[in-house]
Formats: sequence, structure tokens, C-alpha cells
Amino acid sequence: MFCPQCGAENPQGASTCASCGQSLQEVAPQAQPRGYAAVQPTSSMALVSLFLGILGWVALPLIGSILAVIFGHAAIREIDRSGDQLSGRGMAQIGLILGYAALGLQVLGVVLFFVLPALGCGFCSVCGALGAVVEGRA
Repeated sequence: MFCPQCGAENPQGASTCASCGQSLQEVAPQAQPRGYAAVQPTSSMALVSLFLGILGWVALPLIGSILAVIFGHAAIREIDRSGDQLSGRGMAQIGLILGYAALGLQVLGVVLFFVLPALGCGFCSVCGALGAVVEGRA
């Protein structure tokens, strides 16, 4: 307990201040000085999702993107169930965005380079050449 007159710290339950003699019984208990706020731990799955999302764009396109999506959803579920005890929702969401965007571009690439030439779209010489190979004309 702190003395309201001199600010000296006194043991709990003391009736007078050991420093100045002020009565401590009439004084309402004061809050202790504030320390640093506790740091909220980050979800490890959110970190993994972010890392794999980046890796899906740089080194492992298919595997990294799929795992980024899986870990991102698992991290958000873990954060929701923790009752505000875990942080990292933003990292998990960025991992999900990176994973889904990379998967979308990969599907678009498959469509552009394999499906459209087989249909003979004729957009460019690549499609025409690939279409001829697929159809057996080359």
C-alpha cells in the first residue's frame, strides 16, 4: 500500500506510514503502479500459413498454396476457439489470400495452356500449335 502523503510503500495492513506517520486506515486502497501489458501469444499455425502462402508464390506453387489454405483455416479456427488468448488472425488471413490467389492463377494457367488449345481457341500460335499436337495433326 502506498502512502497518499509521501508516496512511500508500506506493507499490506499497516495502520500508519512508516516514513511520515500518516494514517493509512482512512485512505482507500490505491492501485499499484502499472507495469507492462502482457504480450498475447501468436498462433503458430498463422505463422505457418503466412510462410507457406509466400512459399506458394516463390518456390512450391501447388503444395505451398494448398497447405497455406489448410493452415490458414485451421489458424482462424484455433484463434476463434482460444477466446482472445491468441493473436495472428491477420497473418492467417494473408496466408489464405496468398494461397487462394496462387491456386486461382494456377487453375487459370491450366485452362489457358491445356484446355483452350484442345478446343482450338486460336488465340495465338501457341494455342494453335498445342491444339494440333493434342488433336494429332502435327
